[in-house]
Amino acid sequence: MLLKFWPNIDLTEFSHYIWAILPYAIMWVIWCLRNDAIFNNADFLCEKVVITIKATIWSWLEISKDSLHCRAGHAFNELRTEWATMF
Repeated sequence: MLLKFWPNIDLTEFSHYIWAILPYAIMWVIWCLRNDAIFNNADFLCEKVVITIKATIWSWLEISKDSLHCRAGHAFNELRTEWATMF
């Protein structure tokens, strides 16, 4: 359902790449951290989920040449601290 109803919004090029992969990153990170909590008794903390989603998005932006080129003008710290201004 998350993917089916994910909204299309008008964004800058950098934010567009982030928005396009955000639902996948959310699902992947929750899956991985949930498994870590179940099988390794790790803590499932909201703060850890959020920062891991942002780090996953940052690393996934290296997958395509277009998104990597767009990422070149930004730093991970910007993604981490200025999230609310991107959307």
